Amino acid sequence: MRSAAVVLWAVLAVGAPAWLARAQGTTLQLDAPAGCSSPAAVETEIRRLVGVTGDLVVPGARAITVTIAAEGEGYRLELRSEADDGTDGGTRTLADPSCTALAEAAALIVAMMIDPDAALLSA
Repeated sequence: MRSAAVVLWAVLAVGAPAWLARAQGTTLQLDAPAGCSSPAAVETEIRRLVGVTGDLVVPGARAITVTIAAEGEGYRLELRSEADDGTDGGTRTLADPSCTALAEAAALIVAMMIDPDAALLSA
């Protein structure tokens, strides 16, 4: 991970509309500009961080949506979660000059949502 400022978030689709991964009730939707990390790379990093080979399940979350977009001279990441009961689980945002750094941060954030201890030990 690049810096402490971006060491917290997960995601993306290389210029495609959005990447969707269904995981036992949790949907991960990731969208980012062309040239960022691939959705497969982000998912691989999440799995590495939490040591999971099966379904990625974010406790208490029905859906996680990550969007990375160009903003000014850099990029902005927005991560939204929807709770199991359909209510808003919150939104987090980060900014960085590097789209790839934000994708790495997104992977770490989602990993921490799955298993904070494992994610921090692996990071």
